[in-house]
Amino acid sequence: MNTNQLKTILLAFIGLYLMEACSTKQTQTPGQMAFDRLDSLFNQLYPADEPGAAVLILKGDDIIYEKGFGIADMETKEPVTGKTFFCIASVSKQFSAVALMMLHASGR
Repeated sequence: MNTNQLKTILLAFIGLYLMEACSTKQTQTPGQMAFDRLDSLFNQLYPADEPGAAVLILKGDDIIYEKGFGIADMETKEPVTGKTFFCIASVSKQFSAVALMMLHASGR
């Protein structure tokens, strides 16, 4: 796993924390501030003219944040969107394994 992948995962968890902190009972201002902070973080990590990433944050079954950053195809300069397909091969297996072990350890 390379540094950009680790940064993406870390920022995704930060994003989840920020979204959870901004309850729907509050005004939109804190939520919008959280979205702006996410935009700023990912724009710094994935500039518009470099290879990028897609971010999706769910709350329950609702998509509350979906955005692409950077370039999906360096030859065509196609930007990353929320619908961009990434070939991640077997990168997610270790995360699934850890999640299953955590569920088992907690008795679920």
